[in-house]
Amino acid sequence: MFFGIVWRAMRENRETICSSICSQILVDYKRHDMIQLERTNEKYEKLHSVGKMALMGYRKCEERFGSSYQIEKAIAEGRLFKMETGVYSDDGTESEIEVLQWRYPESVITLGTAYYYYDLTDVIPDAYDFLTARNARRIHDERIHQYYIPAEVLKVGMIVRNCDGEHIRTYDLERLVIETARMKCA
Repeated sequence: MFFGIVWRAMRENRETICSSICSQILVDYKRHDMIQLERTNEKYEKLHSVGKMALMGYRKCEERFGSSYQIEKAIAEGRLFKMETGVYSDDGTESEIEVLQWRYPESVITLGTAYYYYDLTDVIPDAYDFLTARNARRIHDERIHQYYIPAEVLKVGMIVRNCDGEHIRTYDLERLVIETARMKCA
């Protein structure tokens, strides 16, 4: 019912009404979502510890292999894969979006990119849409469109979704509708 009100407010260009309704929906949604958030965080941490997401930074590689020479040797032998500058992998099967989410752990996939991974659109996004806390540092990467939201509602509705073997942090469909309405009003 309230999505109809949001849509009507958006059509009538009542940004202040739409913004206050979206804020109220997020507050109501936040109350019911704390258990889901804890489960999501546990699931994501388990993925990191099990080794599906075997990504590591240069320092961890240095601890593991001993020196930069040994790291280069492991890359040449195929025991280690350089995904991009400063990001290494054990098996090299991680996708670009998994690497970006590893690099920016406090971000959540949203809007067009999330709809694409939910198979709700056939338009391939030009850049990844990342949502971060309002006080987060700016992401300087041309592959990413960064959006900001208050930190207290960033992880509300967040899930870890398996899309063809890629584990991505995104929002459930209800939260995506709220985010779309919020961005439309902004």
